[in-house]
Amino acid sequence: MTQLEPFKLIGLFRLEYQKARGRFPILPLEFPGVTITDGVGRIAACYPKFNEDGTRGIKRFTLSQHVVDSKIIDLMRHEIAHAIHWMSGYECSSHGEMWMKFCLEIGGTPSRICHGGIEEDVRKEFLVSRNERRHSVKYEIVCNSCGKIWRKKHYSKQIRAIEQNPAAFWCPFCGKNVRSLELRGVA
Repeated sequence: MTQLEPFKLIGLFRLEYQKARGRFPILPLEFPGVTITDGVGRIAACYPKFNEDGTRGIKRFTLSQHVVDSKIIDLMRHEIAHAIHWMSGYECSSHGEMWMKFCLEIGGTPSRICHGGIEEDVRKEFLVSRNERRHSVKYEIVCNSCGKIWRKKHYSKQIRAIEQNPAAFWCPFCGKNVRSLELRGVA
């Protein structure tokens, strides 16, 4: 498995964008650019924007440098389909019927998540570091109404308020006024 140079990834993305623009002239004429990231949490993204005159535009695309070669074109088409979807007046983040239609029309595979898009050793390293961050949590707030747990790394005003008066706290998950709330100190 080889890793493409960033400038080759950008050139490939520009080429796919131009092909899609041939089918969908609604895309901005000028290629918005792509940022190559070192991330593995978000493989690729399309960042929409509103221009100063209120019209829709595309700020930029991002693409992880750790994408497996066989998935690169499909990921690019996936993100370009989001751009077409946004420019057509829909929400950019949606994976609905219209987005699927646009994705198929430019030759992409309309799946919400592209499994296997990141090299396996990089993904494992990311998961280990994410678990280490998760273990640095010092407080867990548990809603006794819905059972949801959310974690805090630091003692905050929210935790202090819960300790003083749990009945005044509203659960962000179930929306209920929580009469009792469990606050756990995590070692």
